[in-house]
Formats: sequence, C-alpha cells, structure tokens
Amino acid sequence: MASGTDALHLALIAEGIGAGDEVITTAFTFIATAEAIKYVGAIPVFVDIDPKTFNISPEAIEKAITPKTKAVCRCICSVNRRTWRPLSGCATGMI
Repeated sequence: MASGTDALHLALIAEGIGAGDEVITTAFTFIATAEAIKYVGAIPVFVDIDPKTFNISPEAIEKAITPKTKAVCRCICSVNRRTWRPLSGCATGMI
C-alpha cells in the first residue's frame, strides 16, 4: 500500500462497508480516516474522546450505534495504548 489512507480504504472494503453504512470514529484523528469512510460511500459518525486518555470513548460509541452502524474505526493519535478500554461487542466490525 502507498499510504495509511489506502490501508483504511482497503480495510473498509474488506469489511464490506459501503453506501449508506455508518462507521463510528473520532474527529480527533487525521482527516484520512473520514476521507476513507466517505470514499466507500459510508457515513462517518463522529463521537467524543475520553478527556483523560484522548482515546475514543466507549460510552460515546455505545450511544452512537444505530441499525446502520457497520464498524468502529478506532484511531491511534499519539496516545498511550495502556489506557484503552475494551470495545468488544460495540459493533460488528472493528477497523
């Protein structure tokens, strides 16, 4: 792959994400995340971060899930991975 954007794009395709699907992510990331989601025709749904860890908030994810939610794109933005909390069971796909 030529870039991280390509990697995100291909991951979304591999998960079968397409037009009208919702992908939960955070705005606290590089723009390529939302671009890749839009490029496959899906809708980025932005949720808040945990102000203590700067990671995507599991509680915000759970509140944002709808019948159209197909994946969660959990981004790493110079954060401490030790502060990640489990997200299992939140959505069908984890990208």
